[in-house]
Amino acid sequence: MSSWDAVYSDRLMTIWEPHDIVVQFVARFLKKRQGYENYLIHRDAQRILDLGCGNGAQSIFLARMGYEVHGIDVSEEAINVAREYANQEALSIEFSTEGCDELSFQSNFFDAVICHGVLDHIPMEKAILSAQEAYRVLRPGGLLLVSLASVRSSLFGEGSSAGRNTYVLEDGPEKGEIQHYFDEEEIRMLLPSSQFHFIDARHKLEEELTGSTDLVPEVTKGRWVLTAEICKEE
Repeated sequence: MSSWDAVYSDRLMTIWEPHDIVVQFVARFLKKRQGYENYLIHRDAQRILDLGCGNGAQSIFLARMGYEVHGIDVSEEAINVAREYANQEALSIEFSTEGCDELSFQSNFFDAVICHGVLDHIPMEKAILSAQEAYRVLRPGGLLLVSLASVRSSLFGEGSSAGRNTYVLEDGPEKGEIQHYFDEEEIRMLLPSSQFHFIDARHKLEEELTGSTDLVPEVTKGRWVLTAEICKEE
């Protein structure tokens, strides 16, 4: 049983809407809606992997956009919720319980892989293995979307230290889980330029303001949003 099962069993982490990072990725790099049934196609992509899919919000969005979607997560509880969600929406999505560092798919199987808020919740060594697995299952020229917590976040340092830029969260729905905050050096380790060519790299700061009329930032969440094209031979 995964420790994440407890996180999802009480539905505190249940997310029903796709994150704007994923929506923008599809619109900018895959296809953009230009009417009720019309799309501007940027890339010929058909099969997408949602790596660390949780309860399936991103997978549902991608399936609605017409893609063949596979979603994997280490939490069996999350996968059960995702399957129920997809069934209610009458969508065909292949969900499975497995870790992101040892994927069951054949090489060059996917046109795109999305990995939103996943690799920053596992040890760095496992994150690197997971990135290599994403590289393996992506076809040449395929796209990888990764979002990662940043050391520039005001939350950096909260919790008990568990290694370089890594903390164990002590409260909230993810209590007891790892939170790693990435810097530029670690991103280069995670996604080496010989394998991943960045076509878009952003650092987003999201401020949560106090409820007072002063509108003073109470928390600033920093996040890397990286889109890379896979570099390998056909």
